[in-house]
Amino acid sequence: IELFDLNFDENFAITSFNSIKFNTEKNNFKITSSKKSNINHIEITGKKLDAKYIIDSLTSSKPSTTISKKFNGTIYANLDTVDTGTNDDIRDFNLSGTILKGQFTKLDANGFFSNKEKISIKINKNKNGNITTYMLSDRARPFIAGFNFIKGFERGKFEFSSEDLSATSSKGKIIITDFKIKEIPVLAQILSLASITGILDTLKGDGIRFDNTVIVYENDDKFFTFKDFYGTGPSLGFIVEGRINNADNFVS
Repeated sequence: IELFDLNFDENFAITSFNSIKFNTEKNNFKITSSKKSNINHIEITGKKLDAKYIIDSLTSSKPSTTISKKFNGTIYANLDTVDTGTNDDIRDFNLSGTILKGQFTKLDANGFFSNKEKISIKINKNKNGNITTYMLSDRARPFIAGFNFIKGFERGKFEFSSEDLSATSSKGKIIITDFKIKEIPVLAQILSLASITGILDTLKGDGIRFDNTVIVYENDDKFFTFKDFYGTGPSLGFIVEGRINNADNFVS
């Protein structure tokens, strides 16, 4: 990792830099910065970027501390491969956006999992002045992997929308269609207690297929709360109520 003319504010968030080069096991790209009329222009180019942290931050209530609130500018990216942390790498990823006070106020990004599968992400301000994020992905697994209570997730399409209500709170909706789950630890325990061996065997074998799942949530610095969470499938349907403690990921 090579850093050139990197400057921080009092909270060690980046205020400006000349260039940053990454050449590690999961990263091979370069970030360059130029300045015109007091506006920063950032360009990201390279072969590979590890995006797991970025994906995990989509549903996080904790604001990013990487870029200073004093930072304003535009950003462009062109990357051969984006590593999602699963076996679903994004190819030919392109991004353009605007950063105001250290936060994306506008973004348009696109990439491909395969010739027929793609992903698009958009960030804008709505009429209330709140930041909204919308993402549509032909593969759901990279964005489900961060939820510890679901494992063995396969297939599926993913639609995500959110609105930042304040610096530490947001609300959103997730729709997942046509997917299969091989392991849900909490569900497996419930089915064992109820002696529903048929469904339990299916869960341990090929997995259970669902037609769709809808998650409506609210998120703040204390809890990720499910306001509405249900799923339907040919062999099993479910309704979930509860919340996840953001401090220790404890599921209620």
